[in-house]
Amino acid sequence: MSSTEHSLSEVILFWFLGIITIVQLFFLKYKPHSFILSIVSLFIIFLSFKSGFVRQDEHTKISFAIMIFVAFFIYLFSKTKSSFAIFCLCLITSLTSYKLYHDTSFSGSIKNNFAKIYDGIKLRSQYKKIETEYQKKLDDINKEIQFPILSGSSDIYNFEQSYLLASKNIWNPRPVFQSYTAYTKDLLYANRNHLLSNKSPDNLFFKVETIDGRLPSTEDGNSWPLILSNYKPIKFENDYLILKKSYEQNRDIKPDLIQRRSGRLNQEIEIPDHTGLLFCRMRIEPTFSGKFITRFFRSDKLYMITKENNNSEKKYKLISGMVETDFLISPLVEDTKDYYNLYKKDHLKYKNVKSIKITPNDRNFLLDFWQDDFEIEFYNFSN
Repeated sequence: MSSTEHSLSEVILFWFLGIITIVQLFFLKYKPHSFILSIVSLFIIFLSFKSGFVRQDEHTKISFAIMIFVAFFIYLFSKTKSSFAIFCLCLITSLTSYKLYHDTSFSGSIKNNFAKIYDGIKLRSQYKKIETEYQKKLDDINKEIQFPILSGSSDIYNFEQSYLLASKNIWNPRPVFQSYTAYTKDLLYANRNHLLSNKSPDNLFFKVETIDGRLPSTEDGNSWPLILSNYKPIKFENDYLILKKSYEQNRDIKPDLIQRRSGRLNQEIEIPDHTGLLFCRMRIEPTFSGKFITRFFRSDKLYMITKENNNSEKKYKLISGMVETDFLISPLVEDTKDYYNLYKKDHLKYKNVKSIKITPNDRNFLLDFWQDDFEIEFYNFSN
């Protein structure tokens, strides 16, 4: 998932509340029950922490809201003055944190949520109206981007599935149907294998789009050779490139390995000479302390700095799991028109990359999160 930078104070505040909430249970009279309750509470608090602090943006309100409920139920169990005081402390500090990091007031958010619940229950009690409202929502989405209705089944890249669902095309999604969530090797190969199966879509609505400033070619990047070889462009439609399957069964395409070498963080890596498209894969491993930290907190960020032939540099966020499989490194593809030009003979030569540099996020932890040395492989591909 994505992560947004925030102050470490939220993390410290959350675990301060969590610890004092758990510690009070050990002073209760009913030891067996209090021990079990403390273990369960710790597990819930840990899960809520992971839920809120993987992104650490507005998701933090999930963590603090659960903290309030845990403290409240402990008070109901113990009925002690200390547990009530801790519940009040959790409530006050959570509300303060919410106010600091969110535009809307806590009471306004609660009111809006209950209003949505009420509207949802009311709508579901009227069967005919819910059908009408559902169709109206689909029509509104379809008006934003009016896709043509194509023969056969279709999938959409990168993540705007609602456009395809509303278009009345036959929806045939890949297993991980939002590319930015395929952030491990196994998930990426699951999507790639779908394109090779007898259930592969006949059409693709393709748009180069990404989140968090990531390198676009890393999202479902190992599927790009298959798409470039097995699907041909038909036309542009509302910023989407419509691709049609060229063969009854997609062919398995594997780029040719041309170089294997070692790289090092914060050092420039020269890109080898290539005639077609140059794909790359890397294995960037966390240190022992880095692996330990990810059990409790999000991983430290990685970035790739690309330098083109004209010496212009661009910086992209890198997800380590996404670069363990093939992704296009040169030429640099930044939008859908760039991707379309990959089908042409010149292959965007004017956007060829001559070097890259992998850099961590200023070493946020006391111990290095990522190992300095990593493996890198380059593959040549001609479609």
